[in-house]
Amino acid sequence: FDTAGWNNDRRYYLDNGTYYMNQWAWINGRCYYFDENGVSLTDTVTPDGYQVNGDGQWIENGEVQKKNI
Repeated sequence: FDTAGWNNDRRYYLDNGTYYMNQWAWINGRCYYFDENGVSLTDTVTPDGYQVNGDGQWIENGEVQKKNI
């Protein structure tokens, strides 16, 4: 496996070739939720009740939640 990063299937691959599953992950200062297949959810409410936008980023009151990196 060559590089970590987003793939066309909306998975975020780690350096070792695995990807996030059933969890939240902060990536480049934004938080994303990944389902049991490792795919980031978009335009929905996550299983734990948070909203994500069309890019899969966690939002509160319409604002993307950010973390300084």
